[in-house]
Amino acid sequence: MQTMDIEATEVVIVGAGGTGLTLAAELALAGVPAVVLDQLPGRNPQSRAGAVQPRTAELLQLRGLLDSALERSVDHRSVGGHFAGLPAPLDYSVWDTRYPSPLSLPQDRLEALLEDRLAELGGRVLRRHRLVDLQQDAEKVTAIVAGPDGIRSIRGRYLVACDGAHSNVRKLTGAAFPGQAGTVRSASADLVLTGDVADADHISGNIRTSPQGHFTLLTPLGNGLHKLTFSGPQTSRADADAPVTAEEVRAVLRATHGGSVDVAEVRYASRFSNASRQLEQYRHGRVLFAGDSAHIHLPAGGQGLNLGVQDAFNLGWKLAALIRDGAAEQLLDSYHAERHPLPGCSRSPGPRA
Repeated sequence: MQTMDIEATEVVIVGAGGTGLTLAAELALAGVPAVVLDQLPGRNPQSRAGAVQPRTAELLQLRGLLDSALERSVDHRSVGGHFAGLPAPLDYSVWDTRYPSPLSLPQDRLEALLEDRLAELGGRVLRRHRLVDLQQDAEKVTAIVAGPDGIRSIRGRYLVACDGAHSNVRKLTGAAFPGQAGTVRSASADLVLTGDVADADHISGNIRTSPQGHFTLLTPLGNGLHKLTFSGPQTSRADADAPVTAEEVRAVLRATHGGSVDVAEVRYASRFSNASRQLEQYRHGRVLFAGDSAHIHLPAGGQGLNLGVQDAFNLGWKLAALIRDGAAEQLLDSYHAERHPLPGCSRSPGPRA
């Protein structure tokens, strides 16, 4: 492969999920050039996280995106939530917010909304571009990237890791990621169901269990799709990379729903665990971390997505203030100080409009 010339930008963002797209849009809004890198050929089409929490709704409203989010949402609302499945219900109604009900918006739809906004602002995402190395000095960070046309170098003032729980940036920087390994493995699947689907819609949102140790949570996505979050004896022992099969899903549904519904098609599926880890520092020189690259826990309740989007709002205006307005370098230290204590909380200091 031929090495290409060095491309210059202000910020290199690794990862085009909700966190990376939010950060890129914030920088573009402030007139700060950024390049978003993602190794996948396109957006992940699986629904994954499904709840936009009150603080995130407030931030979307600040940027004029809430109406579009509402148009893409599922007609399914609840009055509260939970954090990673812990037995401590969250009552959003007591919060000082105009949006006390979680918005049922699958993650793929939120990411589509954010990427549309980024395109409107002139931003870009380089798909099929994988970070293979990075180097930093006192003034710049250089990302070495493998893409369809070979190896290229992109050099910016800062690099932000938004590349998820298995962050390559974290590995390349050697950043400590202490915490607890997963002890329970579960799965999530976007399904087409047959049988009494009306009954399935009626019981959506209710966790069902079986004497054999299964649990299921069924949620309608619209357009004939449902999301099933589940575990059981087979699922809990499965390898992390093992495909989720229709037979596995069918067995779990049979255990918790009897014969009322069946699986016609598994559109998308993935596995996850209850691993819980957090970076000791969100800043390593000119490399910063946001979203799942900085903190992970059981991805139930949408906290991972919401925290990542809120990380990006917090970091975006600070990077813009440094790069565009010449703010003091110490401003970036407040990002870690404000965000590091918050993985167990879904409220955060908001961005400056």
